[in-house]
Amino acid sequence: MEHITSIPKMLNQNRHNISEVARQLMVNRKTVANLMDDKDCIHHIVVHGRLMTETRRLQDDEVILAKDPNYYYLGGSDGSQERQV
Repeated sequence: MEHITSIPKMLNQNRHNISEVARQLMVNRKTVANLMDDKDCIHHIVVHGRLMTETRRLQDDEVILAKDPNYYYLGGSDGSQERQV
């Protein structure tokens, strides 16, 4: 059985003690404070006591790939990006 929860639920269980929730998740208190209003789990979820957050994908990937010296954009009809080393 999977145990899935969220930071707002954990805060309710721990009497809104941000420090205790941060200790349980092994993260910084600021991380808990930033996600305490995310009641619909849009930006995070806690599975088996491990915090999982969203990542910025498209723009960050393009920046990382552009800085990679081994990255070459080959184009192609499907528009996919390929890496060659």
